[in-house]
Amino acid sequence: MTSALRIANTGCSLRTGQLQSSKSFTLTFGIRYERLGQFADRLGRNARFDLGKADPNPPLDGSMAGYIVASTFSGFLLPGCFARA
Repeated sequence: MTSALRIANTGCSLRTGQLQSSKSFTLTFGIRYERLGQFADRLGRNARFDLGKADPNPPLDGSMAGYIVASTFSGFLLPGCFARA
């Protein structure tokens, strides 16, 4: 049985193995973990939503409460939006 382990700086890992029971049968298997974090945008246009900051009873015309934008966001920040530090 052979195996390999790779860990990248991005929070990903891969574990693979190979089991050969005869000349004509080889089982290759693996498990992979990949962390997908917040995507980066140098202009600050990426946003996420925080349920803890959302308005549980929004007004009829809607609410922007709970949206979090990047600290580099250069646009107009709507009421209820937060800029990340």
